[in-house]
Amino acid sequence: MVELQGLKSVDGEDPPKILHLNPRLRGDWSQQPVIEHNTCYRMQWGSAQRCDGLPSKNSEEMLVDGYVRCEKWMRNDMVAAKESKTKTTFMV
Repeated sequence: MVELQGLKSVDGEDPPKILHLNPRLRGDWSQQPVIEHNTCYRMQWGSAQRCDGLPSKNSEEMLVDGYVRCEKWMRNDMVAAKESKTKTTFMV
């Protein structure tokens, strides 16, 4: 797990967490690899996004540093999973 912390702004309080990244090779309940990340803005966490480990199509434009990108991102507040429309550098 990796967490990015912001600057300490108030004495006596911990610095705010800005980014939470949690890759798990064994997954959670599914036993499949999972990458989960979430961001925080003004002390409010957004909806976590998860990549279930399924790679995208194996073509040249879908590679990042020679690895196949993960394209199936899911959010907790969405009923169905959808293909990502943004380029990402998370790889499995």
